[in-house]
Amino acid sequence: MITPENKALRPPLKSLPQADGSGKPAAIGSGDWRDPAIFGPLDQKIRHGEPTSPSSRRRKSQRDPQALSPVRAKELEAIIRKQVGPISDFIREHCAAQLRYRPESLKRLVLSLIRKQLPPKPVRAGRPEKAEVTHAVRLRAAQLREIEEGRRRQVDWDQIAAQCIPGYQEIRFDWKRRQARKRLSDAVGRRSKVQRAHEKPGAILIGGHPS
Repeated sequence: MITPENKALRPPLKSLPQADGSGKPAAIGSGDWRDPAIFGPLDQKIRHGEPTSPSSRRRKSQRDPQALSPVRAKELEAIIRKQVGPISDFIREHCAAQLRYRPESLKRLVLSLIRKQLPPKPVRAGRPEKAEVTHAVRLRAAQLREIEEGRRRQVDWDQIAAQCIPGYQEIRFDWKRRQARKRLSDAVGRRSKVQRAHEKPGAILIGGHPS
């Protein structure tokens, strides 16, 4: 749009290039005039390096606030590399067979152990653990140690249930007590199975022998 303010700034009109008869559109020069009233704010944003579209502003706002700066990332990499070197040498020396035959499994194990040692601790999927089942697991483990030492013949689930199930002593019928003990022993078995799976994800060869 030509206004009285920018009329003097507009260069003289040039004749458009004519077609050469080949059927191709005639090229127009790239030095076309830009109306300051229309393109002024856009040109100013470009000169100051500001985002010119909503998508670019959205990408800038979605940057990770916890992302490390390049300088800080290099500093941390140098510090951690010094500590990782001895660990890598230890794994190469004592887990040579695992590195040769099952390297990916060993790498997953090492990474999982590191993740467990660093906060935030991973949250296991599933329902939250019940305190009575946790207490029963400990009591059962203590009784199993007594069995190994020869001080007990078998696990006493009636004794464990009396300490872990609220109101167990007030249950009048034996069949209800048996059901309560069965539910508790099944829950302890499931918990123990999950714990074994997390503690020993796979057989790792240490010095050529499975551990």
